[in-house]
Amino acid sequence: MVSARVIHSNGILAETGAYGATVNIDELYEEIISERGATKQHTKVFLDSQQYKRQTKTLGPPPSVRKRPNDLAKARWGIVLPQSPLTENEQLHFQSLRDLITHRQSQMGGKEPHIFHYQSGWCYDDFLWAEGRELQPGGIMQPDIIPYYLCIVGSPERIPWEFQQYMDSDYAVGRLWFDDPKDCSSYIQNLITYELEANHKNSSQEVLFVGTQHENDAPTQSSATHLIHPLHNWLTDNEELHVNSSLLIGNHVGSEALKENLLLRLKGNGHNVHSKPFPSLLFTASHGLEYQKPSDDQYAKQGALLCQNWPGGFVTPTPSDYIGADDITEDMDLSGGVAFCFACFSAGTPVKQDWVYPTFLQRPRAIAKTPFVARLPQKMLANGLLAFVGHVSKSWDYSFLGVNGSGTQWRTFSEVIEEILIGNCIGHSTDYLNDRWGELTMYLDMQVQNKSKKEDIVSTWIARNDCRGYVILGDPAVRLAS
Repeated sequence: MVSARVIHSNGILAETGAYGATVNIDELYEEIISERGATKQHTKVFLDSQQYKRQTKTLGPPPSVRKRPNDLAKARWGIVLPQSPLTENEQLHFQSLRDLITHRQSQMGGKEPHIFHYQSGWCYDDFLWAEGRELQPGGIMQPDIIPYYLCIVGSPERIPWEFQQYMDSDYAVGRLWFDDPKDCSSYIQNLITYELEANHKNSSQEVLFVGTQHENDAPTQSSATHLIHPLHNWLTDNEELHVNSSLLIGNHVGSEALKENLLLRLKGNGHNVHSKPFPSLLFTASHGLEYQKPSDDQYAKQGALLCQNWPGGFVTPTPSDYIGADDITEDMDLSGGVAFCFACFSAGTPVKQDWVYPTFLQRPRAIAKTPFVARLPQKMLANGLLAFVGHVSKSWDYSFLGVNGSGTQWRTFSEVIEEILIGNCIGHSTDYLNDRWGELTMYLDMQVQNKSKKEDIVSTWIARNDCRGYVILGDPAVRLAS
């Protein structure tokens, strides 16, 4: 929140237990104003060029797709591979996709999926305009040329996070990448099995909300109060969706957000007849574990979800305080579920610090040796999870607090949740987050021009960058059985 002169991100350093980022509002405001002034002419040229391109290229799903987003015969589905030649790991991933390609082709009425190869250095526009693709005048998306659903199959080192996020502003994009190619094969086989089964394991839908709430910790106090509780109450009172809403929150007796309680739910579809089944949607808000400097442990643990077990107070976290990849065991069956985890680096990590401070006027600091996909969602997807929605880089509470700290923007998340629960494809369901990113960008320019309050400009800037950070891991065309 912006009432104090210093704000913190949602993230705890693995080495010390301190906040991963602390920002001085006055200093950040000065940098934002300098950045907007220095880039004013550049931004005008960029926006003018984008407006021109939007009149001539395929952007945004056409009405036929918006009305029936799950009809792959109309929306289409395709793959984006890294630049040739493929590495051995990339070849193994692509081989694992053979069954999924056949499966999606049958859903498209026999039409062959598009397979694209990303070229080094490509941006969003380069991809759309490459290879002389003829596009229909009027800016209407043509899924037969570039499918609405695009599955990136490659590491963020070979196909950058930024490319995925910019493509996702108009298309429905997900990423498939695993350190172990066998995990990719397991994910695909579980996905196909789930979609082909007539009777799914979850007879009734449930959303499990998990929110930590540490004492004297503004970020988790804020996410529990302004995100988890409102979402849980909204779904509990929703008579149209007919969905069970469960809650693990803070230190509330009987529903503590402890590691052991969350692990019980992760084991729900296993052989323990006394445990509850894994929920249709797991929605968490907590600190993510992060590392101050690049290290070998960073690849295995960054993005792990800090549970209520962590005592706070700058105590160095231990494995008993968080859920990481090592906690996802073979006896866990997460099939038929989707996870949405609001936490720093929960989906992955870029190679350089981004979106925390303006980077136009200064060189961003390296925070990893290479960009990578978080290990925890990799293991969850390999154990049957359909899709994982998480954050690349840091997360901040402004994406749900609203630009004036009003706490009303949790509605963006409720729209995403509802779209997922009614059975729309995950890539289409997250459009509300992408739209909010664009809206906040325009609002920020208006605030700067109108010389709005310092706190409002700072909160809008962070909220805009925060919304940009969400990505999908998994096939963007997967959906819950409705």
